[in-house]
Amino acid sequence: MIKETPEEIMVANTVQSNHLNQVLREALISILKEHICKISFTKLDGTVRVMKCTLKEGLLPIVSTDIPKPKKKTSSEVIVVFDLEKKGWRSFRVDSYLDMEEVG
Repeated sequence: MIKETPEEIMVANTVQSNHLNQVLREALISILKEHICKISFTKLDGTVRVMKCTLKEGLLPIVSTDIPKPKKKTSSEVIVVFDLEKKGWRSFRVDSYLDMEEVG
């Protein structure tokens, strides 16, 4: 019988966790493109935030193509959404996601 070392187990768990987070990220983005949702997540300071947000076309601000936008680093660990209450772009980490409720 072959036994895995603690390091091998840790790497395998990390790979599995990363895959699950990617699947969750894709599912959340898909839902947000079709609906307005309340997303609950844990902020970096440990508090829980509920954000009414979407990625639904028609509800997003119109972006001028005349003005070049600065390039921002993108991450597969983060989802960028439009916060309908703050009327601005916000983001949350996929691994901090707690709950989603469709509200529109």
